[in-house]
This record gives sequence, structure tokens and C-alpha cells, in this order.
Amino acid sequence: MDITGIWKVGEFTAPDGKRIDPADGEDVMMLFMNVVFGEGGEVLITMPLDREFTKEELAVFDEETFADLAEQGLYDKRFADRLIIERAEWKCEGDVFTVTPEDDESILATPNSETTVLRFDGDSILLYNDVKLTKV
Repeated sequence: MDITGIWKVGEFTAPDGKRIDPADGEDVMMLFMNVVFGEGGEVLITMPLDREFTKEELAVFDEETFADLAEQGLYDKRFADRLIIERAEWKCEGDVFTVTPEDDESILATPNSETTVLRFDGDSILLYNDVKLTKV
């Protein structure tokens, strides 16, 4: 399977596989994020700028602001209207895809493990926390 590309949270599922509605505000915010699996093992989780900044703040953004964000590793021109909120690494050994997230709080993290083995359901990626990613 080719995982490179942009993925989004498609749905939340219960342990029995049935679709469920997001439980809280944090889950709802996941619906706006993209998970980008790049060439060479890069993983970026991005959010729309307007979810992180107010309209007033965005109105004063200029090239210098974007340059500062890029210097901090929070912005990349490839994702013009999005902010990078997290980075990780992925790799494939045989048919097994794994992700090494930055920390335990990542949606890509599996509790008590440094790496997460990605599970697949057809064309979707199933994360341990019952979040299903679909390719954009």
C-alpha cells in the first residue's frame, strides 16, 4: 500500500467497528487536521491556520510572519493555509508500516509504546484510538 500523501480523519469508530460521533471538542478538532505522509519517512500533522489564529491575527500576517513560523518548523509553503502542529517519522519494513511520534500525546501514538504499527481497513488507516484516516 502507498501511504504517501495527505490523509484526514474520516470517522471515529467504536471497538465493534460502528461509526460514532466525536466525543468532545478535542475529537471535533481532529476532523480539521490532515496527516501528511511524505516521501522519505516524514509525517506532518497540520491544522488550518484559521483554527489556530483569529481573523484579526491572520489579517496582519505578512511574509515575515510566515518566515518566522517556517523557522520554528511550524509552516511550510507546500501547505499554504495550514500550520504544522506535529512531526513524526514513518517507515515500512516488509508489509509493516510504523510511525514514531514526537510524544505520547500524539493522535499517532500508541500508549506505552515508542512506535505505532499502522493497521489498515481497505483504503483506510485505523489508529489504536479508533480513529480512521482516509486519503484525501
